[in-house]
Amino acid sequence: MWKLAAKLVTISALAACSGAPATKTVGGTGGSPGTAALAKDTLRAARLVYERNGTAWDVHCDGKVLSKRRWEGGALVPIGACGLADPLHTMVIAGQLAEDVIALDGDLVARWNPELTGITLFKGGSQTRVIPVQPGLAVSALALDRGAVVAVVRRVDTPKGETVGGTSIGNALAALVRIEGDKVSVKELVAWRGTGPGVDPTFVATGPERLVLAAKTGSVVACDYLLACDPVRSYPEAEANGGIATQDGGLVLYRHDHAVTRIDGRGGKVWSKKLSVYGVFGATDREVWVAELVDLRRPLGLRALALADGTPLGFRATLRTERRDAHGRFLQMHAVAATPKGAVARGVFGGTLKHGELAIETERVRATCYWETWHEGQEIPVPFDASCDERFAKAIETRRSPFVAFEVETLKQ
Repeated sequence: MWKLAAKLVTISALAACSGAPATKTVGGTGGSPGTAALAKDTLRAARLVYERNGTAWDVHCDGKVLSKRRWEGGALVPIGACGLADPLHTMVIAGQLAEDVIALDGDLVARWNPELTGITLFKGGSQTRVIPVQPGLAVSALALDRGAVVAVVRRVDTPKGETVGGTSIGNALAALVRIEGDKVSVKELVAWRGTGPGVDPTFVATGPERLVLAAKTGSVVACDYLLACDPVRSYPEAEANGGIATQDGGLVLYRHDHAVTRIDGRGGKVWSKKLSVYGVFGATDREVWVAELVDLRRPLGLRALALADGTPLGFRATLRTERRDAHGRFLQMHAVAATPKGAVARGVFGGTLKHGELAIETERVRATCYWETWHEGQEIPVPFDASCDERFAKAIETRRSPFVAFEVETLKQ
């Protein structure tokens, strides 16, 4: 099935060949700010969460403690409790783990999860209150406003008088709810089976002064934190399958394989570009990173677009998430965000990763010759310097490691 490129060697030599060769790290380790422009990290990123002032945090849950660290690096700081550990080996885009909603404001934290009985509030790491949210309602976004909690609430079942904090949301399909002490205010965004103008929000940004809410249909509305909303705007080009919030309180929305659209912090459309886009991986103060299908025969390219006008700025990386690769390459981007240390990207890589003159590597584990169809396949371990016959392809398996990169121009493998 396979043949060695050199002469036949002894069993002991083959065993030595199949071992993991030594590797080197030029860029540094630990992901500490200022140590290197590219480094392995000791902890994989979990959620990218913005405070309303734009500060970017990496928020983790280990099944007991809710913790945060600055996006540019640093130690985890406990900020509350959580009972469901992060699915860190699940593909995520821009830090959005399904059904777990978190808002930060200094030492104040608000968290909702469908496993909880309501919105849980923490201060200095200690629980201070639970705001009841009845079954039949889901919270899709949270914000903190001078001690008050603002929640984007959506009904998931036929209206049955469900309440948030003891106050009914009426006949709303989606609503904004402000909880300030014992006072609860409700602003309907769209009525249940309503036919008038309204927004059933899937994408939400919580900026310094306003919330921006967008529906998959391209309808957008901006509201302040006292629940006063502007008229609904409709942007057909902003019809979206996915999207992210940006640090300035706006949104970047995309329609699969069609277009990407930028909405500003007041709900206005800034630009829309036709693009074969398959995901958005965050934005800095200057650019937004999107996954673009360049060629059906090639992996997705990670393209940067100017945040101001959508001008293409070049490719930052090639995304490689296949199970096998001939060179042991793997690159899964988590997100990019602006920090006081500059633009910082986090993700997971395997093999060699280069950023300018810097390079980091992971250990090679094994080599295989394989073939595979939708229904069956075969995989045979071989020495690293073996070649496979024409029926098989060769793959190198490498370990995977979190990485952090500062001021990325390109990441190459």
